[in-house]
Amino acid sequence: MIIDYLQEFWFGERYYTDTSWHKDYFTVELPKVNIDAQIWLAILSVGLKLDEGVLGGAAAGVKSYRFVDTDGITRFRELDQWQGHLWVDNCVEITFAFHVRLAWAKAEGMIYWHH
Repeated sequence: MIIDYLQEFWFGERYYTDTSWHKDYFTVELPKVNIDAQIWLAILSVGLKLDEGVLGGAAAGVKSYRFVDTDGITRFRELDQWQGHLWVDNCVEITFAFHVRLAWAKAEGMIYWHH
């Protein structure tokens, strides 16, 4: 694989003291390129509410993407399970998700454009 371009992205630090899931999404539009995309948690410190029996948490992953198939038709795929790493040929859009509750967290990632 020959890397043509590196595109970094991140979700800024989040700090929540309640037990509701706070959901953030970030969509990157691309110029029909082959990609290898990765996302990871860079900071994680969870809280605990014993009286409610709730442990804090954070999750980051690829939620969905659009690509151009071999017939030239743009297709949409929403993943059944989040992936921390995904390879997509002829990608035109990718959406990352970052969910946090009762925690301090941050997510970062990289999109490797290649041919």
